[in-house]
Amino acid sequence: MEVCLILIFNMKAVIVAEGRGDLAVISQILKGSLDYDLCDIKFQTPEYEYDQTDLHQMNESQFGGWSRVKNTCIYNEDVEIFLEMYDESILIVQIDSAERNEIGYDVNLPIKPNHIEYCELVYDNVSLKINEWLDNKFDSRIAYAVCVEEIEAWMLTLYLENTSKFPNPKEKFNFEMNRILSKKEKKILSENDVFKKYYKLSKPFSKKRDLPKFVENNTSLNKFYDQLMVFKS
Repeated sequence: MEVCLILIFNMKAVIVAEGRGDLAVISQILKGSLDYDLCDIKFQTPEYEYDQTDLHQMNESQFGGWSRVKNTCIYNEDVEIFLEMYDESILIVQIDSAERNEIGYDVNLPIKPNHIEYCELVYDNVSLKINEWLDNKFDSRIAYAVCVEEIEAWMLTLYLENTSKFPNPKEKFNFEMNRILSKKEKKILSENDVFKKYYKLSKPFSKKRDLPKFVENNTSLNKFYDQLMVFKS
């Protein structure tokens, strides 16, 4: 994993996400799209500094999940302070759409005409819900990392085309990893630290030359990438 000195004046993005694996994947995408390193990014939610022992002793609502993303958006004082301190930084909100029908998430399920239109509708509806949680603040500084249905659908773009069509991308991803990876590479799958595991697995996203071809394999990832390009200096 890359190592860099944290410069207080150099923070370019703050991420609110469901889990540590999501933070890792988004970080690699930011590297490939905007050339942001880890030292350019503040992990707001979940708290990155918790180790695996801490996380084992906490329930999901304390360190991640969609409800924690919602609460961070609603009670956004820390995010607002960060964006005021770094007035050219961006806010990235990551959330999976798989639980959108749960009470409190409350995003209507669109009619599924085809997987592309379906993904576009889900992405747009969840983005509107996030903006509602944020009370329509920070509009011009947000990039919505809405994963339809899970972030593993984005990870699958490293190996497969048209990954928007899979209803259970996490299961498909695990199947493909066990099928594709060599015996040596499969050691990554047994990594206990979720951030390290997903950071390694999503490393190809960090390559500026390769990222555009990956994003074309998934509708929601493509929409997120297009939003990031607006912030490219």
